[in-house]
Amino acid sequence: MKKSNKGKLITIAVLLIAALALNIACSALNPMITSFMGANLNPMITGKKAAKSAEILSPAEAAEQSLRMAERLEEEGIVLLRNENSALPLAAGTKVNLFGYASVDPIYGGTGSGSGDTSANVDVVQGLTNAGLVVNDQLVTFYRNAGVARAKQGGYSGSNFTPAEVPAEKYSDGLMQSAREYADTAVIVISRIGGEGGDLPQDMFASKYSQTDDGRHDLELTKDEEDLLNLVKTQHYSKVIVMINASNAMELGFVEDVDACVWVGSPGAVGFNAVGRMLTGEVNPSGRLTDIYAYDLTTAPAYCNAGSFTYGNLKRNYVEYAEGIYVGYRYYETTAEDGYIDYAATVQYPFGYGLSYTAFDQSIESFVDGGGNIILQVKVTNTGSTAGKDVAQVYYTAPYTKGGIEKAHVVLAGFTKTKLLQPGESETLTISFPEEDMASYDSRGSGCWVLEEGTYQIKLMKNSHEVIDSREHIVARTVTYGEGHARSTDKTAAVNRFADVENGQITVYVSRADWAGTMPRARVDGKEASAQVVDAFTNKAPYAVNPDDPAIVYKDNGLTLTDMAGLAWDDPKWELLLQQLSDEAAGVTWASNIDDVIAEYGSAVPSSFLQNAVIVLVDE
Repeated sequence: MKKSNKGKLITIAVLLIAALALNIACSALNPMITSFMGANLNPMITGKKAAKSAEILSPAEAAEQSLRMAERLEEEGIVLLRNENSALPLAAGTKVNLFGYASVDPIYGGTGSGSGDTSANVDVVQGLTNAGLVVNDQLVTFYRNAGVARAKQGGYSGSNFTPAEVPAEKYSDGLMQSAREYADTAVIVISRIGGEGGDLPQDMFASKYSQTDDGRHDLELTKDEEDLLNLVKTQHYSKVIVMINASNAMELGFVEDVDACVWVGSPGAVGFNAVGRMLTGEVNPSGRLTDIYAYDLTTAPAYCNAGSFTYGNLKRNYVEYAEGIYVGYRYYETTAEDGYIDYAATVQYPFGYGLSYTAFDQSIESFVDGGGNIILQVKVTNTGSTAGKDVAQVYYTAPYTKGGIEKAHVVLAGFTKTKLLQPGESETLTISFPEEDMASYDSRGSGCWVLEEGTYQIKLMKNSHEVIDSREHIVARTVTYGEGHARSTDKTAAVNRFADVENGQITVYVSRADWAGTMPRARVDGKEASAQVVDAFTNKAPYAVNPDDPAIVYKDNGLTLTDMAGLAWDDPKWELLLQQLSDEAAGVTWASNIDDVIAEYGSAVPSSFLQNAVIVLVDE
């Protein structure tokens, strides 16, 4: 077959011998698949000891256990963000009004590979009803017949962020009065889609997802959601609870005007059963936030750098990660420590934040510092009146010199969760990590991990901002983990390897040494590409496979895929099979798009190509 000699740059290999890849993947993932489908799943579900050998499950049994696992994951991950005057939990049998279109059409997962068939999923109404709450059917019917629907998602290629909410003018006075008479509790469900395939819109109107030109981005309330919230508040319910059904960190300043707020993420097929049980107190929430929640997301440097930008002098998109390590809690906690931001006015919920229906006390029971490891034993006691679980979090603060290696003020070192503790019960947890984990990457100096000498603060914390107790660890001398001296947890030394493709495009990185002088101030589109960047994209030599290269062996070993059935992923026969895949044998073709493939073969694509095809798309 012919290869392109036009000097095109290879960007993607689209299809690589599907049957072969599936065999290898299933073999490589055999332990994981076995543990998921077999007996190793049982302890997480039932608490029993693991069986010595894998249990063989029928498809129905495997499906049932996977659903139980999904519920358990949601139970453990729900985060209680606000609970004024013990608004939660609700007593079983409590009547509730569900508000928001998402109450009948929630987000179960993400886009692309995170999506799936939702027709048999447990929705919000079912989940709350199954937990013993009584839902206002009149409101459910109203939302289902409101003429609102979620826009179709774009599959793996993108996302549709068009809001789905009922405008406030569609709520009649009679409907609102009837709801107020039905129940004294309102639950408002707010949802957001999330996933790969598209950047979250920074301007919903400019991105054509909203008809209202008010400058709102995707992760703040829409005008319709804001109107709904205000409408519900005018009804003077005794309890207004907000449920956040989103995987991204949203701007949640509005929940400070309600009684309770719970983050449920994207609960999957059956997770709303767990949400219902959490609302009634059968499940005590023990999840913790995996991101920091700022009142205004535009305060993060990454806001200015994320998105899709196009060079003014080159038909190429670019994204410049000039924020470096200062992302999420590492940015906000560090700038707060340095006095660059007012933390209380900027951050609503720290990383690792989460409330409970009970109270806990934590203390460092012992601290072992030696042998290259740091080991803490943390005693956790349930001091409240309800059974629950708590999470112990350990962070470290490394010594920092202004102008030296970039370092965040606090970095999570380890965490673990207790068992279900009864009131008055205690458990001692062990959290350990290697000293070398506290090394910082020195990208502009040594080009590798460096553990600098000095005093390191080891902190037991409630979250990324609140310290409970701390100890000191002394590093006597600086250790540089350069080439040939990898950290014990790295298979090879992590060093700078791609300096040749930087092309000097990012000239200023956010630096702790000069926050004001290095912070990005605006989103910059249409930037001029440097001569180096233009050359890199337009004057590359054509890629070619040299069959005479001694490292590439082409040989007919007489094997077929049938011969590979049941082989371990590291069986040497796989290498022998790969030797058979020369350009011609594997059906390699080089093209700028799939139409070029059809043009080369005509309407009758050879069956051998379909069986063994490797299509390599090249960018013109």
